[in-house]
Amino acid sequence: MFKLKKIYSLILTTVMLIALMPFSAIAETNPDGEGVISIRISNAGGGLKEAVDSIGIGYKEITSLTITDGILNGTDTKFINESLTSLLTFELVDKADFENSTVPEKAFEENQSLQTVKFLNTKILGGRAFYQGRIGGGNLKAVELPKLTAMGNRAFYRTTITSLTLGEEPPEMLPTGYWFKDVQNLTIYVPTEEAILKYKDNYEFMDFRIKLIGDLSEDDDVIDENQFYDYKYDKNLDYQYTGEYYTGDYKVSLNLYSYNVNLNAWRDNKSDGPPPIDTFEAIRAAKKAGFDAVDITAYYIPGYDNKTMPTKSDEEIYDFVKRLKDLCKELGMEISGTGVQNDFADTNAERRALDVERIKYWIDVAAEMGAPVMRVFSGDVPKDIKSLGWETIARDRIAPPLREIAEYGASKGVKIGLQNHGDMTSTAGQIIQILNWVDHPNIGIINDTGYFRNFRSNNYGYDYNWYHDMRAALPYTNNFQVKKKTAGQETDVKIDMDRLFTDVRNSSYRGYIPVELLWVPGDEGHPNTLTEPPHEEISRFLGLVKESLEATKTSPRVKNIEVLGKEKLNLGEKNQVIVNGIYRDNSKKLQTENITYHSSDPSVASINSEGLVTALSEGETVITAEYDTFRKKYLLNVKDPSLVKITTADLEKMLEENNLTITFEGKEGELRLPTAAAEMLGNQKLDVMLGKATWSIDSTTLSEVADLMKKQEIADGIISFKVHRLSDEATTSLLESRHNKNGLIEKVSDIFQLTLDGIRPDGSTVNVNQLKKPLHGLISLGSKADGNIVGIYDLGLSGEDWKIAKGKKNNNEATVEWLPNRYFAIAINSK
Repeated sequence: MFKLKKIYSLILTTVMLIALMPFSAIAETNPDGEGVISIRISNAGGGLKEAVDSIGIGYKEITSLTITDGILNGTDTKFINESLTSLLTFELVDKADFENSTVPEKAFEENQSLQTVKFLNTKILGGRAFYQGRIGGGNLKAVELPKLTAMGNRAFYRTTITSLTLGEEPPEMLPTGYWFKDVQNLTIYVPTEEAILKYKDNYEFMDFRIKLIGDLSEDDDVIDENQFYDYKYDKNLDYQYTGEYYTGDYKVSLNLYSYNVNLNAWRDNKSDGPPPIDTFEAIRAAKKAGFDAVDITAYYIPGYDNKTMPTKSDEEIYDFVKRLKDLCKELGMEISGTGVQNDFADTNAERRALDVERIKYWIDVAAEMGAPVMRVFSGDVPKDIKSLGWETIARDRIAPPLREIAEYGASKGVKIGLQNHGDMTSTAGQIIQILNWVDHPNIGIINDTGYFRNFRSNNYGYDYNWYHDMRAALPYTNNFQVKKKTAGQETDVKIDMDRLFTDVRNSSYRGYIPVELLWVPGDEGHPNTLTEPPHEEISRFLGLVKESLEATKTSPRVKNIEVLGKEKLNLGEKNQVIVNGIYRDNSKKLQTENITYHSSDPSVASINSEGLVTALSEGETVITAEYDTFRKKYLLNVKDPSLVKITTADLEKMLEENNLTITFEGKEGELRLPTAAAEMLGNQKLDVMLGKATWSIDSTTLSEVADLMKKQEIADGIISFKVHRLSDEATTSLLESRHNKNGLIEKVSDIFQLTLDGIRPDGSTVNVNQLKKPLHGLISLGSKADGNIVGIYDLGLSGEDWKIAKGKKNNNEATVEWLPNRYFAIAINSK
C-alpha cells in the first residue's frame, strides 16, 4: 500500500512539474523522419528559439517544423531566417498563429530554403513577407493561407511560388503594389466554384490559373495578354533619319536616383544602414566623378511627397532649390532635368487631378531651378484594364492630364518628358501613340533604355528587341535614362553602349545623356553592402559611357538597312530577300549574317533563316527583316495565276471599261463568277483565254448554270469555270487512235478539258456540267496549219475512244463547240 501511494505521489509530482514548465519547452520530435519536429510555444511570442533549443537538435538539421499551439512574432521569424537555414516545410496548425494574426513585414524576405508553408489561422500577410530581390529567387513552391483577408505590398515579389491556397473571398491587397510581380506559373486554389468566379473577376488574381482545391488537372486558363493590348501601334515603327551622322560631343548627366539608397537614408534620418548623403553631397560627387550635369529628382528636395502636395512651405522649398542652383553654378554643373512620381492611369479621378496639381507645383520649382525637362509617368496598369483595355485607358484617361501639364509646362519654359517604365508605357508603340493622342509640342519621351518590354510582361525585357524601341523613340526623345541593363535591372543583360550611341548619333537628338544606376540585392557594389556611397561604381560606369561616346564618333556600324524583295509572287514561286547595310558614308554592303526574318502569315508565304521566301497560298503577308537595331518590312501579295475571282463590283468595272477578257498562263485556269453575272452581262459575253484557245461564256450559259445550282439548292453560290491543258500522253492517245489508221494526222493541238461547278458558301462544290447548249471555243492552229483539218475530236465521258466533234476551220483558227467535262482536240494534216 505504501509503495502504491509512493507511485501515485510520483505521478502527481511529474504532472505538476509539466504543468509548471514554460509552454515553449513542450516539444517533441516527429517519429516520421530526421529533422522533422512538431512543437508548441508560448502565447507571449518570441519563444520559438527556446522551444527548439529544448529539443536538442542542431538548427541546420531541422527540415520540417510544425507548430500546433502558441504565438509567433518578428523575433521568431528572424530566428527562422537566420538560424533554421535548412528548413523546407513550415506549418502553423491547430491553435498556432502569428501575433495579431499577422505575418510580420519582411518576415521571410530573401529566405532561400522554405518550399512549403501552411498558416491555417493567419488573416494578414505583411508587406514583402516572402520577397525576393531577383527573379526566381528562393525555393518557395506552395503556400496555404485559407483564412487570409489582406495581403501587403510585394508579399510574393519575384518568388518561385506555383501553388497558393486561399479562402472563399479574395483578400484585400494593401496598399497598392506588386504583390505577385514576376511570379510565373502560379495556380491559386479556392474552396468553391463561386470563389473561382470571384477570383477571376479580381484584377490582382485574374492572370493566374484559378482552380478548386484538389484539382490537379493540366488545363491552362491563363489570360491572353493580347486581349488588353494587340500591339497594332508597334507594327510599323521605323525611324528613317536622313541627316548627317553626328560626330560631336554630348553632355553626360547623373540622375541623382543613382544615390537613392544613400539619399533616402539622409531624407529619413537613418543612421543604421547605408551611409547617408544629402542632395548637395550627391551633386559634388557627380562633379568629382566627371559628369557635365545632374538630374535633380524632386524626391530629394525636402517637402516632396509622392501622394500629397508639398509638406513644407514654399519658402523652405524655394530656399533649398536656390541653394542647389547656386551650388551647380559654383561647380560649373548644368541641370539636365528633374522628375516626380505620378499615376495618370489611376481609376480614381480625384487622385489623378491631385497628381496634375502636384506636377504643376513642381514644374514651377523646375522653372526656378533651371531644369529644362520634367519627367513624369503614365501610371501602373490599373485594375479596369480587363474591362476597358489599354487603348481606352491610355487615350481617355492618361492623355488628357498629360496635355494639361504639357500646356502648363510650356507657359513656364519646362518641357514634359514621358518615361517608358514597363507600365502603361511598356513598348515604343504605346508611348508614341500616347504622345499622338496628347498632340502637344511641349511633350516628348524620356528614353529609358532599361524599360522597353512586352506589355504586362512577367519576364522583364527578355526576348524583346529593346534597341529597336530605343531607336523608334528617338525622334520624340527629349531626355534619357541610360541604364546598365536593357532587359531590366533584375536581369543579367548588359547594355551594348556602342549600339545605343551609334543610333543616337544617327538621329536628330543633341540633348543630354543622363545615366541612372540601379541595383538589386546580390549585385556587386550594391549600396547596402558598402561602407561608403557607390562613388566608384558610378564613376566606373561614367567611364564606360564616355568611352563609347568617343568610339562611336567613327562607328563602323550601319546607320540603316534596306530590304529588297518581290512584292508580288505567284503560288509556288520563290524569292531571295536581300538585306543591304547602309553605312555612315552612305555606302552599301550586303548583309548575310545576324539577320532575323519573319513572315506575319506563314501560311501565305514562309521565309527561312537565309531569307528565302516561298509562296504557299493566296493572300497577303508582311515580310520583315531585322538587323542590328533596324527593322524593315514590306507587304507581299501572293496570287494563284490559275485562279481569277470576279466579284459583282469587279464585273461592273469590267463592263464599264469594256474589258471582258480573262487570260490565264500555264496549263490550267479557273474563273469564279457570282450567279448575278448572267443578268449583268446581258447580251455581252466573257472571253476566257488559255494558251491559244479562247472560250466564250455568255449570259445564256451562265443562266443555265445558275438554274442547275438552284435545283441543287445552292443559294448565293459561285460559278466555277475551269479549263485544263492536258499532258502529252493524251495527245499520243489520239495519234494512236483508229482515226489515224492511215497516218493522216501529223499534228494535234493542245488537248483541253472544261468543267463547270457550283461552289456553296461553305466552300464545298457541286458539279453542274449538264448543259443543254454547248460552249463555243476558238483555237488558233498556228502559222503552219495550212493543211486540211483531219478532224475535231471529242473524247467521250467514258474516255475509251475519240469521236468526231462539231466544228469548222477558218484559215488558221478552228471554232468548236462541246459540252463540259469532256476532252477536246483538233488534228490536222499539213503535208
